[in-house]
Amino acid sequence: MTMKHDVFISYSSKNKEAADAVCHMLEQDGIRCWIAPRDIPPGAEYGDLIDDAIKNAKVVVVLFSETAAVSRWVKGELNIAFEEQKIIIPYRLDKTPLRGQHRIILNQMHWIDAYPDYKVKFMDLKDAVYQFLGKVPSPVPPPPPPPPTPSFWEKFRKQIIAGTLLIVLVLGACLGILLSKSQADKEPDPVPVVIDEDELNVVPDSVSSVSKETEKTTSVVDKTVPPSDSVSQPVKKVVQKEYVSTNVVKTSSVAVDLGLSVKWASCNVGASSPEEYGGYFAWGETEEKDDYDWDTYKYCNGSYDSMTKYCTDSRYGYNGFTDYKTTLDPADDVAHVKWGGSWRMPTLDEIKELENNCT
Repeated sequence: MTMKHDVFISYSSKNKEAADAVCHMLEQDGIRCWIAPRDIPPGAEYGDLIDDAIKNAKVVVVLFSETAAVSRWVKGELNIAFEEQKIIIPYRLDKTPLRGQHRIILNQMHWIDAYPDYKVKFMDLKDAVYQFLGKVPSPVPPPPPPPPTPSFWEKFRKQIIAGTLLIVLVLGACLGILLSKSQADKEPDPVPVVIDEDELNVVPDSVSSVSKETEKTTSVVDKTVPPSDSVSQPVKKVVQKEYVSTNVVKTSSVAVDLGLSVKWASCNVGASSPEEYGGYFAWGETEEKDDYDWDTYKYCNGSYDSMTKYCTDSRYGYNGFTDYKTTLDPADDVAHVKWGGSWRMPTLDEIKELENNCT
């Protein structure tokens, strides 16, 4: 059974990007569209469904181009639309002239020339569709007013807050250094250990990752044995063992309590201070890249309506896929991957909470 719709979109597979964009633009304003292959269930017969979809549509939008002019599917769809006396709106993507069957059917139609950039004439197409459907276009909302210019006292207050936060961070770092030094002062001085000469040949099997043992060796004469010209003096080695801590924990960020439902990091992933921007990551990806586009996105098949993960709307999922995931899995969470522990990327609600309750 064909879904209820207002517009049937006819196009060549080579123009899928433009067709998807037209469909998305019309559906954003509440105009119901039928477009292949999105609205064709798996295993269904293309011909039967397309015939039924055109008969039930009120308007047929044809994306005409060089490839559409030689497409058998576009020709067949135009024939059905012409026989069913449907309103046909040709949306030209290039300067390809009309010939043969297309000239007979489309020559008397109202053209919309949308080249060289098919997005420029979106509003004209929307108005034409609304006119033939007998609907009134939704009003364009006015642009939001510019944010008010902060007063001198507002700027001064923000500088005071930023300076206070910086002082707190510096004092925290200094306190950590003082505590470390105080702890080091409490440690007893290394005790010289007298060992036999043979023990010097013993090498430890492994070195602890927490501390590294360094040895200072000196030779001293055992004065407990009286000197003698005929007996050589026994020599002992005094090995002074010192333990130097090498367990340095690299702190990626500090958790700051802002009085919200969660604690926030003091800097972005990839940054070393609150003032730095940090890294730029696509949602669910853990590495930066040179090109951020649907063709390079990890969780789709090359377009915005072919999502394979983190999809809450079947219109944008691959073959209608949805998983309704709005929180990243740990393996896809760049904060968790880079910093470990319980760090994670915020949810949309947490971002809104931060924006609404903090400056």
